[in-house]
Amino acid sequence: MDRAGVVRAADFRLQSFLVHILYPELHQTDAERHQPVNPAGTSTTS
Repeated sequence: MDRAGVVRAADFRLQSFLVHILYPELHQTDAERHQPVNPAGTSTTS
C-alpha cells in the first residue's frame, strides 16, 4: 500500500473512532434501539 493509502486507512479508523465517541447513539445496542426515540432526535444521555 502506498503512503496515501496508509494515511486514508488511518484517517478512516480515526473517524470511526471519533464517531463512536461523539455519536454513541449511532452505535446503539438492540435493547437501546427498541426504546422510544425523543422527537428532537438527540441522545437523552449526554
